[in-house]
Amino acid sequence: MKTKWTKKAINEWYKSLPWLTGTNFLPSNVINRLDMWQSYHREEHLLRAEKELAFAEKLGFNTIRLWANFDVYYKEPKEFMKTLSRYIELARKYHQKVMMVLAYEEDLPFGNKFVAKKLGPQKLYYNHFNRDYVEREEHLKKGDYKHYLEYKETRPLFLEMVKKIVLKYKDDKIIFAWNVMNEPGNTLKAKQAMPILDTLFEFVRSLNPSQPLAADVWSTVTKDGKPANKLEQHAFDLSDFCSFHSYLNFKEFKRNVLAAKSWGKPVIVTEWLNRVNHNEFYDCYPWLNKQKIGSYIWGFIQGLTYTTEPWESIYLDMAKGKDISMFNITKWQHELFRTNFRPYDYKEFATLCKVNKIKFLIK
Repeated sequence: MKTKWTKKAINEWYKSLPWLTGTNFLPSNVINRLDMWQSYHREEHLLRAEKELAFAEKLGFNTIRLWANFDVYYKEPKEFMKTLSRYIELARKYHQKVMMVLAYEEDLPFGNKFVAKKLGPQKLYYNHFNRDYVEREEHLKKGDYKHYLEYKETRPLFLEMVKKIVLKYKDDKIIFAWNVMNEPGNTLKAKQAMPILDTLFEFVRSLNPSQPLAADVWSTVTKDGKPANKLEQHAFDLSDFCSFHSYLNFKEFKRNVLAAKSWGKPVIVTEWLNRVNHNEFYDCYPWLNKQKIGSYIWGFIQGLTYTTEPWESIYLDMAKGKDISMFNITKWQHELFRTNFRPYDYKEFATLCKVNKIKFLIK
């Protein structure tokens, strides 16, 4: 649709859907998103992905959120598109509708000259999402991170990637929505992120996809129930539905999500589950089901991304002598199942079985 959906049309669209329940998906044997999409060890990764998506279907899940990766497209565009097709077909085989994330701000390049990331074996940092957080903090302080659309060399290629993906799947029912930008302002300054949002929404709409579009409201909402800042308000205004993130304790989680629901568009919580911060599965999951608010848990199977670990900022605060007693770092932060497909927490698993109305024995 080349224009934004009306509130009436988007609410009717959402009412026609089953309750959306699934996870942000990376196979557990990939180290990061680049590792997921590159041709290096592709067959090994896809073999694991098939086992995990088959398991997801047995559990009653019906959707996954996938994230495109430009660093791979830049180096091997044909291979990236092949890999994408393979993941999409696995999702189709195991009856998982796909929300496709087209752009995000984590792991961006920095400086005035674009330097491509290396493909092949990826380094393990053994921390949350395997990143060099010392380097990240340095560049955040300098404010020199840039999006691919801000480099002359990569701008046309990034738009080419988006165009190829959207045109290939714009009328395919396996893709039920486009997440145009994940967490705008997560890394970039608002003055950078705002024009990028505008460019991407205008560009994707020009391709006339049949599915709706959204960018995330993600940091929190104000006490009077509005998006936390102008950038997230702008993201909501551009969006057809509300893609919402919350890793807050259950009381604040409910307050934030209900505030988003009051804005008049369907709400899909595309990221949640943070046990460390008392954002618990057995509280949030049945509540989202009762409200018929779509649910994408962060993480599925324990793996090499190490997102079972707390955010690195918690450890950094601890090292500085700050009080971190409000966090329970003895728990996994994310993920539902261990590498052997057994539950991290049997109380959570019992809740999952009850809500998803399944009888599933762990052997």
